[in-house]
Amino acid sequence: MLKTRRLRMTKTLAVSIGLLTLMLISLAGLSHGAAGASRQLQGLCFSPYLQVNPGANLTSAQLGALMDTVAPYSAGLRMFCSTGIWAGMPALAKARGMSVAGACDLGADYSYNNTELNGLIAQVKSGNVSLAVVGDETLSGSGLSQTKLISYITKVKAYGVRTTTSQTYDELLAHPKVMAACNVIVMNIYPFWEGKSVSSAVAYVNTQYQKVKSAARGKQVIVETGWPSAGSPCGSAVASIANANTFLKGFMAWANANGVKYYYFEAFDELWKVRSEGDVGAHWCVWDQNGALKPGMGAILGAV
Repeated sequence: MLKTRRLRMTKTLAVSIGLLTLMLISLAGLSHGAAGASRQLQGLCFSPYLQVNPGANLTSAQLGALMDTVAPYSAGLRMFCSTGIWAGMPALAKARGMSVAGACDLGADYSYNNTELNGLIAQVKSGNVSLAVVGDETLSGSGLSQTKLISYITKVKAYGVRTTTSQTYDELLAHPKVMAACNVIVMNIYPFWEGKSVSSAVAYVNTQYQKVKSAARGKQVIVETGWPSAGSPCGSAVASIANANTFLKGFMAWANANGVKYYYFEAFDELWKVRSEGDVGAHWCVWDQNGALKPGMGAILGAV
C-alpha cells in the first residue's frame, strides 16, 4: 500500500502563510461550531498541518479552532501520534464532545517508539481516549516486527483501554496473531491506491471488509478509507472532487446500512504530503488547506 503518513516530531519551521491560515480559521471557528449541523460522520482522521510542516509548534488555540470546524460534523477523531502538540489533542477533542481514538506512531527506532508508547499511555490514564491505536501500517515495510508490535499492543492493553493497531486489510489477513492481540480491528483500505474505479470502490471495500470480519472472529472491525479530490490518476481510479463526493456518499450509506464503524481519511488537506505521495497526497480530505468545506461535501454532511 502506498499511503504514507509517518509524522515524525522533527523540529521544522512553520510556513508563515500556514500560521496565518490557522489564525483566520480560529477567528471563524465559532461560525463552524456546534450550531445546526448534525454529526453525520462517525469519525474522522485528524492531523493539523494544513500549510505547515510536521513538527510545527501549533498552539492549543489553533488546534482547537480546527476541531471547532469539524466538531459539528463528526462524532469522533482518530489521532496519529501522542507526543509534542499531539499530547493535548485528545483533551481538546473530548471537550468538544467528540470521542477520541488516541494513537502512537511507531517505526524501527525503539527509543522513539517507547516515547510514543508512554505518551499514549499517559493519554489513556487521563481518561480522554476511548480507543488506543498502536502503530499505523507498521506491517507495510516500517522495519517493526510482528512480535514487537504485539508486545506494544499488549503493553497498552494492560491499562484497560480498548486497544488495536491500524493496518492495511491484506496485512491483517496475513498476520492473524496481530488480530488476535487486538480488542478491536482497524483495517485500512484505499481503493484509489489499488486502481479501482469510483463506481466499484464501495463494493470493493465491502468485499475486503467481509474477509477481515470473518477472520476477526467476532471482534468489531473499524474501517479507515477515503478518496482524493485532485491529483494524478492511479489506474482506473481518478482523483476529482466529483469522485470524492461520490465515494464519500456511497461509503457512508454502505457503512450506515451495515452497522460498520469508520474513520474517514481525512479532515484537512495537508500540503506537505506531496513529498511522500505525489500531487494526490495533498487532496484527500473533506476540508481544503484553507479550512473550507470542499464543493459538494456540505450537501452530504448537512452543512449549515
